[in-house]
Amino acid sequence: MRRSSQANSKKNVSKRVQHGWAAIPIWAFLCILVSEAVGRFIESAGQVHEAWPQTLFFIPLVAVLLSWMDRHERLRIPGLSALIHAENRLAHQPRSRKIGPLILFLFAVFLSHSIGASVGREGVVILVTVFIFLAVRHEKDSESDEIASLVGCAFAAATGNVVAGALLAIETGDLKRQTMLRTFALYACFVGIWVALGRSFPFFQSTVHPTNSLGWTEFSRYFIAVAIGFTAGALSFLFHLIVKKLRSFLERVTRPQAWIFLIAVSLTALLASPWGVTSQGLGVEGIRRFFQAQALLFEPLIKTIATAFSIGIGLKGGEYTPLLWIGSSLGSLFSGASGSRLVEWMPLGFTASQLAALGFGGVFAQASRCPLASIALVVGLGGWGTLPFAILVCAISHSIGGTDSLYLIPSLDRWRIKRYFL
Repeated sequence: MRRSSQANSKKNVSKRVQHGWAAIPIWAFLCILVSEAVGRFIESAGQVHEAWPQTLFFIPLVAVLLSWMDRHERLRIPGLSALIHAENRLAHQPRSRKIGPLILFLFAVFLSHSIGASVGREGVVILVTVFIFLAVRHEKDSESDEIASLVGCAFAAATGNVVAGALLAIETGDLKRQTMLRTFALYACFVGIWVALGRSFPFFQSTVHPTNSLGWTEFSRYFIAVAIGFTAGALSFLFHLIVKKLRSFLERVTRPQAWIFLIAVSLTALLASPWGVTSQGLGVEGIRRFFQAQALLFEPLIKTIATAFSIGIGLKGGEYTPLLWIGSSLGSLFSGASGSRLVEWMPLGFTASQLAALGFGGVFAQASRCPLASIALVVGLGGWGTLPFAILVCAISHSIGGTDSLYLIPSLDRWRIKRYFL
């Protein structure tokens, strides 16, 4: 009798940990832990490519191998949209209980980064976090708003911007008013753990120059913001268009692996060319260079094509870092670095890091359909002085056509913030 009561007590404690308030610090710590582990994992893969640049020529073989893995349901992790929405979660319950698909997915991520494919890491952090969450919690007990909150927290851990993560969860998820308190507690625990680990508040990045202030009454700067908004939105729209057309084409053809091989050969030739060598891999050094205003005129377009081809043929990785590369390089073109200023007749008054941040915000706003999260990312990268210009850039970019989003299922009603404040 005593053993039975002890067993029931342990089950109740386990259930409270999995489903109650006690689990909130665990999920917050999980987001940070996964972000750190995936970051170091992908960094080690990038070091392989740096040591042996010739691995670039294995892109066609790796692309064909990963396409074969994707054709077998038991070998692949479902997409983020399939894991998040309730009607699809139950179908993937047996797979989320097994570690095999997760190991194979991480192996595919390592291969993709070790050969210099133009993919990122943040999407991997989000997908792995959600997969572990569903493996611990029973899928039928997992609410979509809980997973949306976890997606935002994982995004915050991967980007170092908790405000952007919270806004991303609100804009892409279907959060309910009654669960907002628990969501707030999740992000509060995340910030507490983040700071307890000896880090600064997760918002401003190292690119911010607090002493530099921008005059908000200089109207010429708003014209620059308008130009950045339109060009960034168009470039992001091109990225989505290439990915969609490429995937649609590969679904229609009778021999997709042969076409994947040919497209991968073209991608390899592009990345190996003098114009595409800087677009290989994560490109962290390139991003640092763009925040010092040293981009070349062709670099944003080349990186856009390389990233779209890498993702379109099934190479594994995220999109955030490539979009940061694309946007920051685009923004830096307006700074006049290396004689590449696009608007010679207009006084700018922006620093290189502010223009790079604005360019990224415009690209991400159109790609994710999350303008508020994009504004928070711009301010975190460029400082408070960029706020009115970030609002203008992200609003213009978000208004450019297309309903595709990097996160969750594309919808005509992507901007759901009005449900909470209107």
